Amino acid sequence: MAGVLDLNVDIGSGRLSGVADHPVASLNLSTHHPSTHGLIRLHLQLDDEIIVAARTEIGYMHRGAEKLLESRDYRQGLALTNRHDWLGAFSGELGYALAVESMLGLDVPERAQWLRTGVAELSRIISHLYFLDYFPVESVAATHEIDDTYPPGVSAMSLEDQTRAASHRERAQQLLEALTGGRVHPMYVQIGGLRQDVPAGWLTELTSFISITRAQFDHIAPYLDIDYITEQLRSMGVISNALAMAHGASGAVGRASGVDVDLRRDQPYAAYAELGDAVKVMTAEDGDVLSRLLLLRAQIQVSLDILERCVAKLDQLHGPINVALPKTLRAPEGIHYGWSETPLGIGGYLVVSHGEKTPWRVHMRTPSFAHAALLSDILVGEPIGNLAPIVGSLFVITGDADR
Repeated sequence: MAGVLDLNVDIGSGRLSGVADHPVASLNLSTHHPSTHGLIRLHLQLDDEIIVAARTEIGYMHRGAEKLLESRDYRQGLALTNRHDWLGAFSGELGYALAVESMLGLDVPERAQWLRTGVAELSRIISHLYFLDYFPVESVAATHEIDDTYPPGVSAMSLEDQTRAASHRERAQQLLEALTGGRVHPMYVQIGGLRQDVPAGWLTELTSFISITRAQFDHIAPYLDIDYITEQLRSMGVISNALAMAHGASGAVGRASGVDVDLRRDQPYAAYAELGDAVKVMTAEDGDVLSRLLLLRAQIQVSLDILERCVAKLDQLHGPINVALPKTLRAPEGIHYGWSETPLGIGGYLVVSHGEKTPWRVHMRTPSFAHAALLSDILVGEPIGNLAPIVGSLFVITGDADR
């Protein structure tokens, strides 16, 4: 193709040397964006500034989590399942535990089920706030003629707004840390329940967090209420319903394209079946960057509603939070699949047992793997300047894609 430029674009903190056949550029999503903690390479062809072909290349931080799980017993495996999606680490532990508990036929105590549900929603809020806070809105605002209302360098937000948005995420993170002892890797789930009950006063602190976050909800991603930004994000990076279905898109990415699926409602686990109308599933039809961001923000409200129900139930519910298990845990022969609605979408674990104390085979289904693959389709026809917001709206965590 005459006049077409071949370009490699590296997304993340990793760097490749001696392997580039074409010029290499780095995409700056800020050092804090979850997609930058690793490396994804895009092979692009540009005609003028329009992307005419794209190929996604992952695997540069692959750590072989599936094979490592096959060499550890079922309890030890939990330490690996919270590391591929480090923002939704609890959900990784929970999905694997659900698969193993299904294999063993375990009934998890009711208090543990409600507490699992509450912690899953708290983890979901942390993940959503992180992606919204570090969305590369600067690349969108930079193309607008700045006026006195939105001076450059503040992402169309005041410093006070930015601080308040970050404070909600930090307070949620501190609640998780106070409960589990781990800031990034909680190691809170056990096969058959949870490691420990809540500390004194924790539910009161959680109630306060819910109240404050609701009261200051306008300070979460305020750029989504600014007309000139939303106009640019509209119709950008469109994922059609057919394309979303073909790639197995889920979570906010899938639902923004009309994929009406949420395992909390459709295949309820933990205490979700008892939550009724608190589990609201919202969808959109446009499938663009704006729809994905708006849905992610709206889902925080749903998680706050669920958390409030969990607190009310846990205040009244008493009892054990785990079951006694033998020292050596052997799962009966069989094939089992455990899945859950992680913050990024549907995450699952296929576990095959031959009756030994370690699984014979483990295969992981991660939402970031499906969503990263979408880039090859949705980037075609887009200006190169739209690359950062499109990538930022797919909510990809590199370790979750590479697993």
